[in-house]
Amino acid sequence: MKAHRLFPALSLFAALALIAAPAQAQSFRDADLGEDALAGFGSTVAISAGEILVGEPGNVFRPGMLYVYQRDEDGQWTQSGVLADSQGRDADRFAGRLALDGNTMLASVNPRQEHAPSVAVFRRGDDGTWQSDGSIPHETVEGERFGAALALADGRAYVGVPDQGDSTGAVHIYRDTEDGWTLERTLEMEGAGSRFGSAIAVSGRHLMIGAPGDNEGSGAVYHFHNFTGDGWTSLGALNTDNIKSLARDTVAVVSVGSVLQLHGDELFVGVPQLNGNNGGVLVFDFADTEDAAWTEQSTLMPYEGVSRPSRRRGPRFGGSISIQDDAVWVGAPGARAVYVYTKTVAGWTRVEKLAPAEPDNATSFGSALASLGDLAVVGASRANRVGSATILERVDGMWTETAVVGSEPESLDPITASAIRCEEGEANRWGCNGVDLISFLPVTAIGGPPGIGLNDMWGWYDEQTGREVAIVGRYDGTSFIDVTDPMHPRYLGNLPMTEGAQSSVWRDMKVYSDHAFIVSDGAGDHGMQVFDLARLRDVQKPVDFEADYLYDQIASAHNIVMNENTGFAYVVGASGGGETCGGGLHMIDVREPKNPTFAGCFTDGVTGRRGTGYSHDAQCVTYRGPDSDYEGREICIGANETALSLSDVTDKDNPIAIARADYPNVGYTHQGWLSDDHTIFFSNDEGDEPRDLVATTRTLVWDVADLDDPVLLTEYFATTTETDHNLYVRGNLMYQSNYGAGLRILDISDPENIQEVGFFDTDPDLGCCGSWSNYPYFRSGAIGVTGGSGGFFMVRKREDLVP
Repeated sequence: MKAHRLFPALSLFAALALIAAPAQAQSFRDADLGEDALAGFGSTVAISAGEILVGEPGNVFRPGMLYVYQRDEDGQWTQSGVLADSQGRDADRFAGRLALDGNTMLASVNPRQEHAPSVAVFRRGDDGTWQSDGSIPHETVEGERFGAALALADGRAYVGVPDQGDSTGAVHIYRDTEDGWTLERTLEMEGAGSRFGSAIAVSGRHLMIGAPGDNEGSGAVYHFHNFTGDGWTSLGALNTDNIKSLARDTVAVVSVGSVLQLHGDELFVGVPQLNGNNGGVLVFDFADTEDAAWTEQSTLMPYEGVSRPSRRRGPRFGGSISIQDDAVWVGAPGARAVYVYTKTVAGWTRVEKLAPAEPDNATSFGSALASLGDLAVVGASRANRVGSATILERVDGMWTETAVVGSEPESLDPITASAIRCEEGEANRWGCNGVDLISFLPVTAIGGPPGIGLNDMWGWYDEQTGREVAIVGRYDGTSFIDVTDPMHPRYLGNLPMTEGAQSSVWRDMKVYSDHAFIVSDGAGDHGMQVFDLARLRDVQKPVDFEADYLYDQIASAHNIVMNENTGFAYVVGASGGGETCGGGLHMIDVREPKNPTFAGCFTDGVTGRRGTGYSHDAQCVTYRGPDSDYEGREICIGANETALSLSDVTDKDNPIAIARADYPNVGYTHQGWLSDDHTIFFSNDEGDEPRDLVATTRTLVWDVADLDDPVLLTEYFATTTETDHNLYVRGNLMYQSNYGAGLRILDISDPENIQEVGFFDTDPDLGCCGSWSNYPYFRSGAIGVTGGSGGFFMVRKREDLVP
């Protein structure tokens, strides 16, 4: 395999220090593995006896895996083995944490739902391979993550359970005996929410335990010392008051104690949340005196950072740390870089910045680290949303990239040709009630490479042929699927994202006059693609298409709205270039679909988080409701982050704000849809559930019989607590997609007494996929549902099931 030099080294000298090395390289987990990471390959990494171990705990379609890599006869790094928990349950998050000591290895197992967590034990046999040797079980209550932190030293296992006991936390110490692992002692501290046991570091006489929730979120590190060899004595918390002088913002939540590493009598405390996620590393020395005190000697700070505090971005310097005798590695996954410190006469001050040779491997590079001698491995669990690990070797004093390893995540098999009835609450592997599965296609069967997820969708009925097509958004493009026979969906082809744009979670599309209009948010110079759907009529095998026209007066946009009665499209949430209209309605005349023309802007400047009238989504209709003042006029109802905005856009040169509608406990006004008679508007809020502003999933019901005075009629609270997303109305039914609860079908015949009449859970035990959107308007009566990273579903409410 070709070797690549990494990002050129930068030699910096400063009065800052780091320090060195365990006898065996330990593993560091990706503390920021998110829902968009499909497999999490590279979340944990380790080096042992010349081999490299890489964990893949996040795969939701199979059990977690731990991959073993060794050099082959040609010196190339190849996969030599794969380890898994002996129980082997799907989505069990095996190897989310690792700990090694000699020929013993521990790996956490935290399966979802009813299965109990444990710590799997492996031993290296005489042949050099790892073999399963049972587990360290523990009786837990729901929600406890047994093994959220692990350490292993001198025949003892240290297992952190930070959410034990009202998240006070605990560390259980087990001794390795001939009769198995025996619980020797449990360490606990006072203080609900402290999350004691989130990180553990052991070296010689020192045991350090992190409690990042302590002190109202500023965090703490607790020191336990073994004075006589008979056991651990608590010496209280380290003095980390200096963190206050380092903070350039007023945010108190910095979570000291989330990342810890010990080397001899030196301690390294990663604080990746410091200064708006710029991060830092505190360095302590131990004084072997009567009071056995730790003293902070220096602080490493990122020399490249964001200009102002940000709770979502920043380098997150200190998110991972690995130490060895002659080098200290610090990961900054937000900066997609690793910093290697080596010693000079002034201390540990010389630093080399490393970054991957290929941009595809850059995302979250540095989220996990292990180094030993002239070998290192850097995890990037979010690279391509699948994850990768970069192997580095020191050649002539320079760190050189010699291999990049990864795995292709498995996907579920397609289900076609035979509908699966919902019986006893399940249809195949998916939970359900009154909704049957007609067919299912995984993302890889509709043009998506491994790691790509689905987002929005729409549909097209071909008046000429009577065929129906699902238009399904992916992170990297758009899939066209013939669903005329919903039991036999047929993938027709792919429209890639605009050349020069970038892959994005957000893609949206609408249809007018046999043409699809497609936008993407956070995608750079994407513009609005126009695609003639008539081109699908004669497709015999999947085709890679090109757009018929690209409207370039916008760059990125969050959504597109269509009034098929008038032939006007409304782009909302435009940003990054062109005429953004402040994020409000960017109006486009598409009556000549291949020659769209800009028609004007509308913004309601007192709505939106920045007061620009930003609209996240909207519905625009030719009004036919009871308000005679607006009969036949073109009305838009925008979900504008902080409120609903009602406007009359009939005259594109003079659009008029009609009314605004506020409501209690606003999180993020997201989307909504009118009843068929235009008297009721149903809306959702994407921020109220995750911010605990409401107890369960909430849908807002508005009386809009008088457009000048919309009234909040009632709030419907579901039995789930998941975040609701897109909803649509057809007749007396509402079809609502939810991130963690799939498709919910609600009877809205009495808007003040909404009842759930069916559901299909596209994410029963995976915790990743949920449902972004659905399309209930196919003439076949089937409902199309996008299931995140899972795939595309066709379902049907029970009474309409095709035999």
